[in-house]
Amino acid sequence: MSLEYIFRVLILTVVAFVLISFVYGIVKRSESRFNLCFAPFCKPETSSCETKIVEKENVNDAIFEKYLSNCLSYGRDLKKDCTCYMIKLNNPFDPSHITLSYAINECTGQSKTMLLQYNFADDKVHVIC
Repeated sequence: MSLEYIFRVLILTVVAFVLISFVYGIVKRSESRFNLCFAPFCKPETSSCETKIVEKENVNDAIFEKYLSNCLSYGRDLKKDCTCYMIKLNNPFDPSHITLSYAINECTGQSKTMLLQYNFADDKVHVIC
């Protein structure tokens, strides 16, 4: 009789632990996926995209590729579409010869103003003139 009671309590404890873990996992996933907050002490993340305006005399390929790389990592961290940079140049620059796997060039020639936009759907940075 006492052995039966011990096993019954043990089984109920294990079932309760599994159910609580399951519910906790669902709550945590919905918090992160939908940016919700169920606990009274937490605050939902408010991540916003900030467009940085860069004004330069001119830019070379290495600097431009660094802007592309920074925009890619910034957009991936935000996990949403974002216009990362507006680059204003005094001397025109032609980004059409830069071929990176994570960049899509929508420029047809030289330009003095370029937008670098991260697209979350295709995980690429679009260069718009």
